[in-house]
Amino acid sequence: MEVSAANPRVKICFHGYIPAGEVLNRVRSLKIHAILNSSHYEGVPVSLMSGISLGLPGIAPAVCGVPDVVVDGLNGYLLQLEDKESLNLALTKFSGLNRDGYRLLRANAVQLHRSLIS
Repeated sequence: MEVSAANPRVKICFHGYIPAGEVLNRVRSLKIHAILNSSHYEGVPVSLMSGISLGLPGIAPAVCGVPDVVVDGLNGYLLQLEDKESLNLALTKFSGLNRDGYRLLRANAVQLHRSLIS
């Protein structure tokens, strides 16, 4: 499912369920700039862990273990539950990043991933 955003630079595509064993390969094969996870029920989504391991910023709800892998403003953006504007705000911040800001989110994603696995 593809969604158009108000900003023409933003293209959102929801791929639906992908088996955990296929997520990393799928993320590698796509030309994406961030991982957006909308699940309110997963402890720590495999898609987020896979994306962050590849240096992709994460955008996801602040539930369960997600704040352990996505630190708001450091390597992505956390969404607040029951706040319809939270996703819009996160996407606005993300799409407004300049090249250096985006590179910093990516570098922080890699650094956080390394600290989690060591």
